Amino acid sequence: MKNVLLTLSLAIGATAAVNAQEPWNGANKGHIKVLLEMPKSIKDVPAVPGVPSSVAKAWQDAYVNQYNRMPMHTHHFAFESAEAAERSKEASKRFVSINGTWDFYFQPDAENFIDGFYKPGYSTSDWKTIPVPGCWELNGFGDPIYVGGGFIWDGRLGNKIDEVSGAPGDRKVSGMPPFVPLKENHVGYYRREVMVPADWKGNQVIVHFGSVSCAMYLWVNGKFVGYSEDNKLEAEFDISRYVKAGQKNLLALQVFRMADGHYLEDQDYFRYSGICRDSYMYSREKANHIEDIRVVGGLENDYKDGVLSVNIDLKGSGTVELDLKDADGKSVAQTTASASALKKTLTMKVANAKAWTAETPNLYKLTATLKAGGKVVEVIPINVGFRNIEIKNAQLLVNGQPVLIKGADRHELDPDGGYVISRERMLQDVLEMKKMNINAVRTCHYPDDSYWYDLCDQYGLYVTAEANLESHGMGYGEETLAKNPIFAFAHMERNQRNVQRNFNHPSIIVWSLGNEAGMRLTSGSRTKILHVLVNMSRLLSASSPTSSARCITAIRAARTTARTRQERIGRQATRLSSTSRSSSANMLMQWATLRVDSRSTGI
Repeated sequence: MKNVLLTLSLAIGATAAVNAQEPWNGANKGHIKVLLEMPKSIKDVPAVPGVPSSVAKAWQDAYVNQYNRMPMHTHHFAFESAEAAERSKEASKRFVSINGTWDFYFQPDAENFIDGFYKPGYSTSDWKTIPVPGCWELNGFGDPIYVGGGFIWDGRLGNKIDEVSGAPGDRKVSGMPPFVPLKENHVGYYRREVMVPADWKGNQVIVHFGSVSCAMYLWVNGKFVGYSEDNKLEAEFDISRYVKAGQKNLLALQVFRMADGHYLEDQDYFRYSGICRDSYMYSREKANHIEDIRVVGGLENDYKDGVLSVNIDLKGSGTVELDLKDADGKSVAQTTASASALKKTLTMKVANAKAWTAETPNLYKLTATLKAGGKVVEVIPINVGFRNIEIKNAQLLVNGQPVLIKGADRHELDPDGGYVISRERMLQDVLEMKKMNINAVRTCHYPDDSYWYDLCDQYGLYVTAEANLESHGMGYGEETLAKNPIFAFAHMERNQRNVQRNFNHPSIIVWSLGNEAGMRLTSGSRTKILHVLVNMSRLLSASSPTSSARCITAIRAARTTARTRQERIGRQATRLSSTSRSSSANMLMQWATLRVDSRSTGI
């Protein structure tokens, strides 16, 4: 029984380590010429002041993607009570928005950084202000640039690039990864004081930035907290030891327009910068809380009965009460588990369950209540849909029935706000799609705001959930970043975080591991792909014994490579379909089904 599909639209590079970061021009170094105003080595990269030396140059260091960032978890919010869980998180006592007006300083070049701007008492009298969320370029700071090929600096930032001519396949290489320009690489400095409620004293306090383009450093009350890149997924930091409850606390950020992660964020659309999704702080009990909860709703007995598998990561002690209710609010399944019992998958069954499809998006609500000493510690509500996704005889089946996909790609781009999309605009998009009988959407080419997946669950749209990976500016041959070992971990991490965050949404029927990010695998990268596929399958299969994997291969060697992959995985590979199919990226695919240990995710 299969509950999710996995599609791979990139080739992930070999994992061999290199001792020093040097510009990557691919294998054709003899005839590819690149003249760019970029650092020639990590030694030439300006260091960010006020941070440890190990992270001072992280913004151009492909080996450092984060510092002190919290692990990704599924999208949920822990409320203080069952009554609070009936309302939005914004109404919770454990939530404080940090959206709004921030002090802002715009620096045109990424050099001569401002030292000490993050300290209390620093004067911002000559600074301006900017809304959060808000794109710099739509608020008077720089100009938006549309890129449909290559990178943002190609011929636009005063650099010179030699055109390569000659044999077929020669091309212009438009970068020296992991390095990015210093000139015209805008830097934004943010400051704002935020009141932390007095009753948060002694609790864990976490700050959440929904999306920051392209990389960020964070300080709280003058102390350095952490660093993050990946501009389409949230960055969360535990700031408990930096904040003072009952007082105003200073948050300060340094944000870069371009960083090494920019090479993997080469999507065809307008390029904006800034803090572009909702940001907030939230609180929870330090000693005991649910760190993560993952649910998989499947069907059995000829697709009539529902089976809900629940995995909970609990910090501390206590018991968790699970209550599953239907759309009418009637409880249909309940169970209680101690901390020791939570080490195993919990199963809840529903007779004659109403299945989820795009045409009938039936949802149930699971409420997880953590109690310690008889007292409610926190309450987490999660929407649940029961559905099976399978491939049989080259046919996509939803709950055993063939489905014709009538889909659309959707960029997260607003005509007024750029990367800032209101909930009203998202709902408008969904309703327009439903009016036009569109039943599927691909989040091209990165993870969307979590609310978008909520709407797809609620209104019924099949989702291809794509990771934030597109590096086509470097090409698809030997120069692809899929074959650059210094980016191997970033490829893996961006896919892990995409799945970890969006795991619980029944609308997601396909996971896309990226777009236009390389193919024609070498033996080393093929080994890396096997590692990704096996471990992703383990994560996604949950309580089901199998999940599907779709893998790119070179067109002429598609069947050979897929067969080789099957042999290498060994007994985990149970079946290889007889036909190739085209992905949404117009690349020939092979379908393979992998049987894996559902408990050991490896991710």
